[in-house]
Amino acid sequence: MAAVACGIDIGGTKIAGGLVTPEGAIVYREERPTLAHEGGRAVAGRARALVEHLVQEAEGQGLEPVGIGVGAGGAISGGRVVGATSLIQDWVGTDLVHAIRYRELPVRADNDVKAMAHAEILWGEARGTRSALLVALGTGVGGAVIVNGAVVEGADGLAGHLGHVPVRPDGPPCSCGLRGCVEAYISGTAILRAAQHRLAEEGLSTRLPNASAVWEAAQAGASWAQATLEEAVDAFAVGFRGLVFALNPERIILAGGLSTWGEPFRQLLWERLRLQLPDHFSQHLTLSISRWRSELGILGAAAMVFRETGFPNESPHPSGPQ
Repeated sequence: MAAVACGIDIGGTKIAGGLVTPEGAIVYREERPTLAHEGGRAVAGRARALVEHLVQEAEGQGLEPVGIGVGAGGAISGGRVVGATSLIQDWVGTDLVHAIRYRELPVRADNDVKAMAHAEILWGEARGTRSALLVALGTGVGGAVIVNGAVVEGADGLAGHLGHVPVRPDGPPCSCGLRGCVEAYISGTAILRAAQHRLAEEGLSTRLPNASAVWEAAQAGASWAQATLEEAVDAFAVGFRGLVFALNPERIILAGGLSTWGEPFRQLLWERLRLQLPDHFSQHLTLSISRWRSELGILGAAAMVFRETGFPNESPHPSGPQ
């Protein structure tokens, strides 16, 4: 029987699940509503019901599930949510490993962007790199640090929250409760809020549906939108300058909803970041966009399972200078 992993991506509005092969192909996918207002226990229960369905679907297709991977928002240590925003009610304290376990299948649960990094290592932009950063620019800003083919965990499994690198201590409030973080400038939420503020200052009552509307307006030449993005891109460059100095990555990988703005957005970030760096830090550094969009969460969750169970056999990663 061919092996597959069950990948579960728990978001604020939907829970996406899929069956993933060791080659990174999603052979079956399904989504269900999160219903975040019902609380962490109910959300975890819906995720487990989806796992049960995926396992039955796999068996019906003659496939062998080898494990369950779960990626979710928040700070997750040992499979338990130890810190989170209020997006999912009563999310803190939820033990995802215990709640989602099904039969005797191994379960691995981690922060969603750290999970995504495992997919990038196995099949994507981080494959074969010595050092890389994954940054997901969406409603918030998540991240992961990759060194010699491994996701850096930190003392408590909480490393990689790149969105909370400080840019300006007196900057806008951030979802973490502090001020002036990268996320407070270049998340979709922050860009939308800053743009609405600028519109109000100019006496305009336009209501913007999302951050993509700001990007489109900037591309069309609207000064308020261009000023908003200038501030956001500057904050990204300042925050990631420090990360490049500290970690010397060879690649920064963009994911999340804002990455769908494509090559013009990537080029804007790259040009601004390069201005912040001396040549000897930027000459071997690249900024790329993940090849995956909404499916990266499922792939990342599944990749955690494959890496823990030994599927597939990974090519060796180059080691850095000793």
